[in-house]
Amino acid sequence: MSRKWNRIALVGASDLTEIVFLYAREMPLEIVCVIDPTADANDFPDWNVVSSFDTAHAYIISELKNPQLIYDQLTLEFSPNRILVPQLLEVAEKND
Repeated sequence: MSRKWNRIALVGASDLTEIVFLYAREMPLEIVCVIDPTADANDFPDWNVVSSFDTAHAYIISELKNPQLIYDQLTLEFSPNRILVPQLLEVAEKND
């Protein structure tokens, strides 16, 4: 099944966020924002850093310090099918 997601939000401002931005340049994606209520937007002038956002097609977790907590919080608001988790984060995912 092909997903027609093109509006993506990243959750967490980290080195992984930067890697995703670099990779996304080669894809037909629009990274609409980086959600991180603890980040100082002045530290990331090239990113649209916000504290919350709910109109993305999908959410990619890019938080490195506590990705399981972020995942669990996101699943309270969004379907787990819309939350993408890089394998390296070793998050226990829920099935929808």
